[in-house]
Amino acid sequence: MNFEGLDPGLGEYTPGLDSSMDPRLDPALLQGVELDPDALAVPVSESMHIVEGMYSELHSVAAEVGIPVTATHFDLQEELLWMGNHRGHASSFFGPTMGRYSSFQVHMTDDIRHIQSMDTGVLFLTKNNLKCLTRGGLIMFDYTTEEGADMHSLILTDNNTLLMGGRQNYVAELVLTTVQETQKFTVEVPGVAIMRQSNRFFFCGHTSGKVSLRDLRTFKMEHEFDAFSGSLSDFDIHGNLLAACGFSSRGLNGLSCDRFLMVYDLRMMRAITPLQVHVDPLFLRFIPTYTSRLAIISQTGQCQFCEPTGLANLADIFHVNTVGQLLMSFDVSSSKQALSFGDSGGCVHLWSSAPEVSFNSYSRETELALPCLVDSLPQLDWNHELMPLSLLPMPLTSTEPLLSDWPTSLITPSPRYDYTSCLVQNHLCQKEFCLACELGFLFHMLDLSRGDPCQASNFLRAFRTIPEASALGLILADSDEQTGKARLGRLIQSWNRFILAQLHQETLEQEGPQAYRGASSSTLGSSGESVIGRLFGCEVENSSLCRCGKETVRSSLTLLFTIHYPEQSSLDKMIEEYDFAEILKKSICLEQSTQAWCDNCEKYQPTVQTRNIRCLPDVLVINCEVNSAKEADHAFTKFKPLPTEWEELCSVEGVTFDTQAEDMRHVWIPLSLKMCISKTQGLEVSSLSEGEELTESEEAEGASVYDLVAIVSHIQDARTGGNLVAHIKVGETYHQRKEGVTHQQWYLFNDFLIEPIDKAESAQFDVNWKVPAVLYYVKRNYHPKYDLRIKNPIDASVLLTEASLARKQRKSHATFIPLMVNEMLQAADLVGLDAEFVTLNQVSQGTNEGVVDYLTQYSGIKPGDLDAKISSKHLTTLKSTYLKLRFLIDTGVRFVGHGLQKDFRVINLMVPKEQVIDTVYLFHMPRKRMISLRFLAWYFLDLNIQSETHDSIEDARTALQLYRKYLELSHNGGQEEFRKVLKALYEKGRKLDWKVPDIDSADGQGSPKSTAVFPSVMGL
Repeated sequence: MNFEGLDPGLGEYTPGLDSSMDPRLDPALLQGVELDPDALAVPVSESMHIVEGMYSELHSVAAEVGIPVTATHFDLQEELLWMGNHRGHASSFFGPTMGRYSSFQVHMTDDIRHIQSMDTGVLFLTKNNLKCLTRGGLIMFDYTTEEGADMHSLILTDNNTLLMGGRQNYVAELVLTTVQETQKFTVEVPGVAIMRQSNRFFFCGHTSGKVSLRDLRTFKMEHEFDAFSGSLSDFDIHGNLLAACGFSSRGLNGLSCDRFLMVYDLRMMRAITPLQVHVDPLFLRFIPTYTSRLAIISQTGQCQFCEPTGLANLADIFHVNTVGQLLMSFDVSSSKQALSFGDSGGCVHLWSSAPEVSFNSYSRETELALPCLVDSLPQLDWNHELMPLSLLPMPLTSTEPLLSDWPTSLITPSPRYDYTSCLVQNHLCQKEFCLACELGFLFHMLDLSRGDPCQASNFLRAFRTIPEASALGLILADSDEQTGKARLGRLIQSWNRFILAQLHQETLEQEGPQAYRGASSSTLGSSGESVIGRLFGCEVENSSLCRCGKETVRSSLTLLFTIHYPEQSSLDKMIEEYDFAEILKKSICLEQSTQAWCDNCEKYQPTVQTRNIRCLPDVLVINCEVNSAKEADHAFTKFKPLPTEWEELCSVEGVTFDTQAEDMRHVWIPLSLKMCISKTQGLEVSSLSEGEELTESEEAEGASVYDLVAIVSHIQDARTGGNLVAHIKVGETYHQRKEGVTHQQWYLFNDFLIEPIDKAESAQFDVNWKVPAVLYYVKRNYHPKYDLRIKNPIDASVLLTEASLARKQRKSHATFIPLMVNEMLQAADLVGLDAEFVTLNQVSQGTNEGVVDYLTQYSGIKPGDLDAKISSKHLTTLKSTYLKLRFLIDTGVRFVGHGLQKDFRVINLMVPKEQVIDTVYLFHMPRKRMISLRFLAWYFLDLNIQSETHDSIEDARTALQLYRKYLELSHNGGQEEFRKVLKALYEKGRKLDWKVPDIDSADGQGSPKSTAVFPSVMGL
């Protein structure tokens, strides 16, 4: 499948074939979309009538929510449907009910581009890797193509041979029995993106828009069709016909989807009349059942059937309900009874033309997992005198405590979390780029910083590797910020939705050191429940009611709600003011009418869609969905102010009446809300004064009070685009821990400026310059059910032996010996440290990081040393190195090095000052220059280091020797004598221009140690 030239809405999910493409995913497509996070199949009602020969939806399943499905394939041997996604994960579903059969990771980073089933297993093709696995997920072979390959398609020529093609200028032939490449067939650049086969030719579709016909034995080109001037999207063959769809070049306007299908007669090798269709074709397949029908699929989910030599009819169009997502993959079963569609939201849709669908005409039996066998209970003879009564199950009717009831103090509490800081600091997983891990590291640094600024470079690096972040437009170019093009109001709301969903997904994984080391089980996170879901999640029930009476209900988990404002109408103009609590209630329990497909009516019908919540979240997150001052003026001008509470506030704090009257118009967001789900009235929302408590009857009904704790606002500025500020209510826990007082205070966060403010200021919004974007309400008194303790998940196992990433690295080449368990460092131990770095080119709009300069003269790193394929060094990941250093910091060791401040800043670590011994400051006089490690080593130790390149091990050892030298000098002569030594050091440096003399031509310029200036340190 060639994705070149697609609608920019596809974003970065699609493996583009042309480097000039700059795809983006419209964030509006993802707003308000809620998918089933449990990946459960959503079946159509059993009473649905499927017309023979007419395709209609049978099932939809969310394989992995939010991860685009890049390939689908109907198994040719068994009743299985395969899918592969953008993150290299594959899943299979059994039969028309789409029960999950198997699920496994094919590749850690690259997307799956092609799936092909065989008799013995399934082939999965990624960018530069071909992997064959059994249907249960066991690896049969793993073949890596040569460096620089960019594979996109494969085709089986017989049972033991296949061809692989892609953007490179050749097609590779591989023998499956030996897993060896036998030969390469040269093709024209830019290569082969799609391959088909008939009994006469190989058909190769090129990204240039051409289709070439090649000999089956020699692969020599016999004929060529120049189908499209821009690029080829898809093509298929049947009998003597070839049909293709693609993109045409429109000059400076780039590529546009061509609605004319090119049809060729293979007998005369010429084009016949093009076929005009009514959708923008992205995929096409022949479905030869009764006739040689063509199925043409658009990116937005429209499908049209037509004859290749006839006229397309508008009545033959149906629509795949993708809930606003884009179609990424398509396949037809061998029986032609089933169609599969994969979309950008992670869903797979199965359509069928028969009530009893079969994927293949003759499928072999699929080997299913054995059911759990439970032994039947033994027959008990109640009349037997010796029958023990303990075998009889007895109901528990007494309310008295049992002997087996353990005291609460002896029961280990289940892990609970409160606030994102505590939550993510307890998380640790194996993923190299995990936002939850990096956020935990960042919060840990903030705790240690004691007010010093901390950089988030590692977090941002991990953030840039997530395709969804770029697709949502969250990664801004520097020019966007400088010119004010960024729409900050929409941006922060997209970020709010993204970060909650991402952390929810990542914290579903195992946590703790066992999870990092790949243990098979862990007590944390093993239940599959996300701690983010527990804190922010709310179970909602979505109902869709057609006017025919058919109702479809599904449940899902939502992490935030979006405010829906009343539309401007004649009726609304009669209403003077709206209440915020009422608008919030209608937004949570949303009801709207829309055109949707009804399976009962078998057509699009007016449908009423409603949403109700089943429980109240602990933290209520609200996106205000206002992106400009104009929208804010329409949305907020009719909100009712809250006079009572603010009059009391003003009278207490001495604000004059005139000031209060002026500000009253801008205060309409309540500081507290009362929410309750009743059996009769459903959700009830009302405003409360901040200090107001619930009555006993309200508590008995299950009502809860929510307090406003955070507001993110957009400060409007037409010239610069404005900026974002946050008002955050910092609670008693923080002030008790940091200041030792019990206090709550609102703070203004404006970039690096943090100021305490009055609570009246936090909720005042003059929409002419200040517009609310995100609101956070927290359920009152919910803290006791969460454990606020931070449990450091990093233990000593991170220092143990680990495998090198380099393939050629051997033990004989190792330059270090890993510590044993009995050699673990303790607090106050000295650790010599030196770090060297290379210069990377970070692409602002992507995730690629390439080495621009190895800085070999200063780093000692040479080209190839960081390449896992050819390096003989011990290579590890940034996260692994970071965890080692974090463990040493937490242990309390003291780091000795030269210029450590810069090293720690680049590594993105905060180290307490008392744990850092920097020789650059030990041998430094006030208002004088800093002295290099090389000069200090020559002067004090008579060592000639860094003569050609730097060696980190040598530099670290030298720093340790210099520290011992410093201790000796300061201990023997005291501070006064040490100052004389420093003066002599600087005098010597000025004479030599701070350059170490060449050993061969020193001309008497020996180091003080060699000239017996420091006789007492000769034995160092």
